[in-house]
Amino acid sequence: MSIAGRAVRSALYFSLSSYAMQVIGFLTGIILARKLAPEEFGVFGLAMALMLLFARVKLWGFNALILAETDPDDLQISTQFWLSTLLSTLVLIMMLIARPLLGLVYQHSARAPDIILGAILIAALSIFENEGVASTPETMLARELRYDLISVTKIVSTLLGQLASIAFVYAGVLTYWALIWGFAARTVSYCIGVWVFAPRRPGFMFSIERARALLRQGGFMFWGGVGSFLAFQYDDIAVGTFVNTATLGQYRRAYDLSLTPMSLLGGALGVTAATYAQVKDNRAALSEAVRFILDGVALVVLPAAVGLALIAPEFVALVYSETWLPSVPMLRVLLLYSIVRPLNDSIGSLAPILGRLK
Repeated sequence: MSIAGRAVRSALYFSLSSYAMQVIGFLTGIILARKLAPEEFGVFGLAMALMLLFARVKLWGFNALILAETDPDDLQISTQFWLSTLLSTLVLIMMLIARPLLGLVYQHSARAPDIILGAILIAALSIFENEGVASTPETMLARELRYDLISVTKIVSTLLGQLASIAFVYAGVLTYWALIWGFAARTVSYCIGVWVFAPRRPGFMFSIERARALLRQGGFMFWGGVGSFLAFQYDDIAVGTFVNTATLGQYRRAYDLSLTPMSLLGGALGVTAATYAQVKDNRAALSEAVRFILDGVALVVLPAAVGLALIAPEFVALVYSETWLPSVPMLRVLLLYSIVRPLNDSIGSLAPILGRLK
């Protein structure tokens, strides 16, 4: 099959998986939102945001760098894997060391112990995510444009994670712990899945020279990632720290709903990096691929965002109950984000492919 055909097939699989995960998340999210208080979602959301703050240490874009390589050898692949795993473990160690400091920062909150413990547990589980143990097998699948296998694995792991949360809720666990257990089920099952399907796996080899090269190349992406974190993640920390976790729960509900219009373009966005890598030497084909994303934002994301903003009050009250109505004004503001985010994701994946990391 031609590269164009494989890219279209990959986009189709990714689209179907994105929609499937949206449906799974939406339906199971209704159940969880009606059973758990907004504050529990806020505790989990703040714990996740704190982990992501520390996780900047490991986000050097190694996956994108390996994806951009024409033909990486076994030593390059293995070095990327062990370096990613080492940095993911470092995040957990840093969080354990910072535990007393976090206790001082959140001493005003009655949920401080839950927030800190949740952040540490999420950091431990994140070692198995796609910037850690799952990074290399997922990247090898993406290099082969095997998004059919990636998509199946994501759907199954998402379903397992959500069902695990629901099972704990109905077992009487009406706290953030239900969300933690769901995150654990999703993360570990996805890691196992990509390792089973991976066409190439890392070995027990490591090159300090290759590791330095990866860190040197990833330096631009690291600092770019710091900027992205400040732009896209600081809000959770700010709301949870300076307001309260209940308000953060409302905000997280608004944020998740605001992503719905963007999800309509999720299939195309999910395979942009791999597609760009395949046509990077063909200027006309590359321009056409980028134009496709821009057209999608104008023709799909923008109308969907406007429509959701208009029906937001009725939609939230009907689906999630009136408990969540305070999230409506936040949702309407955040829908602007749905229009801008696809542009950021598309251009963000283009830069490393072209070697223009600055």
